[in-house]
Amino acid sequence: MEKLQQVLLSRVFKSINKQIILLVFSYIFIFEAKLKQKLNQIVLLVLEAYDTKRTSLIFNKI
Repeated sequence: MEKLQQVLLSRVFKSINKQIILLVFSYIFIFEAKLKQKLNQIVLLVLEAYDTKRTSLIFNKI
């Protein structure tokens, strides 16, 4: 998440237009909030599936 922020911010600061900078900042926060919400939902589903069925919805890729 931090690397994504760094990339987006580095591109934004190259822009001189302050409105674009503010717009991108607001999009970053909206994106992070949606991503965290979605990840929480997925984690809950995975934990529930593992606790009840002892199966994993996420495959081990080691």
